[in-house]
Amino acid sequence: MCLYKGPPLFGTDSSSEQEQAAEVVAETGADNWLASTLLSYGVDYWQMGALCLVANCLCMGIYTNLQIPALKRFPAPVSLSASSIFVGAMFLLITGLSSVSQASDWILHSPGTIVSVVYAGAVASGLNFSLQTWANQRGGPVLVAAYIPLQTVFSAFLGVVILDDPLYLGSVIGAVLILIGLYLVIWGQRLHRLAKERDCLVSPFQDVEDDVKVPLLQNQEDESTYGTIRR
Repeated sequence: MCLYKGPPLFGTDSSSEQEQAAEVVAETGADNWLASTLLSYGVDYWQMGALCLVANCLCMGIYTNLQIPALKRFPAPVSLSASSIFVGAMFLLITGLSSVSQASDWILHSPGTIVSVVYAGAVASGLNFSLQTWANQRGGPVLVAAYIPLQTVFSAFLGVVILDDPLYLGSVIGAVLILIGLYLVIWGQRLHRLAKERDCLVSPFQDVEDDVKVPLLQNQEDESTYGTIRR
C-alpha cells in the first residue's frame, strides 16, 4: 500500500487535488521539515499517510507487548489505559505549546471540529485503548497486534464510502495481504493451542512427582511401635 498505488478502481484520481493541497501548504508555511524532506524525495501525501499507518501499527504492536508485564503487576485494564492516555496527553500538550504560538489557534470554532475532538478523545482514545488493553489481558499480545493492521483496511473502505475518496489497486492488494496474514496468525495460534492440548492429554501427569514408590505409613511404623503384636 505504501510502495504501489496503482490505477484507481473507484472514483477519480486525486493527484491534481494533492498537488493543489501541497501548494497551499507550502504557501501558508504549515508544512514541517519531515513532510518537506519526504516531498523532496518524491513521496506524495498518499504515501505519507500509508507510512504513518504502518508506523502506527508498529508502535501499537510494541505497546501491546509492553502491556503484558504491566498487567501482571497491575491487573486493571481501564486504569492502566487511563494512565497511558494521561501520559500521552501530557506529551501532546507540551508538543502543542511548543509548536503553536498564537492562542487563537486553540479555539474550536465550528461544531464539526468540536465533535471530531470529542470523538477522538472519548471513542478513538478512551474506549479503543480500554478495550484493547482488556483484550490483551484476555487473549495475549499476538492476537491483538495481529488485528491492528485492519485499521488500514477500514480506513480505505470508510474513505471510499464516507469521504468519496478513490480506491486504488494498491489498497486492494494491501488489504488482501493483510487479511491473509491475519488468517495465518489465527491458524498458527489454533495449531499451537491444539498441540498443547494434545500434549496434556498424552502425558497429563508428566510433571507430577511419583510418590507411590514410598509407602504412606512407613514413617508412622518406624516412629510408633508401642502396642504392636509381632506374629
